Amino acid sequence: MIQMGIVGDDLETAFFAAKRGFLVMGLDPRMDSPVRKAGVNKFVLFGDSEILDSSIRLNFPNKALAVAAMVDSADILVITGGGDSELVKSVATVRHKPVVEGKGQETVELAAERVVRYNLFGKKKG
Repeated sequence: MIQMGIVGDDLETAFFAAKRGFLVMGLDPRMDSPVRKAGVNKFVLFGDSEILDSSIRLNFPNKALAVAAMVDSADILVITGGGDSELVKSVATVRHKPVVEGKGQETVELAAERVVRYNLFGKKKG
């Protein structure tokens, strides 16, 4: 299962990623609801916020450690803008993780294509 870290304010992207079959990970506990609506009962939250019982919560003493752990765990990161987007983008760049910026279903499809290409051929530009 491909692990997708989603960061930002767009909850619709989490819905489409879960619907597509990705394991959705994030820093925002509000993403739990759209993931459930997609028929998936597992959302991985990196942080110390409270979420429903069927999701997975990984506690960290501060936001920087949570971001680093999420970036390390994700196969690809989707940045939807807002929130901790710039921090996550910086950490992903340092750790050489593929990043896609945008919102919605088209962004999830682009991320799926990019993670397959990344896994086959290694680091790609853009």
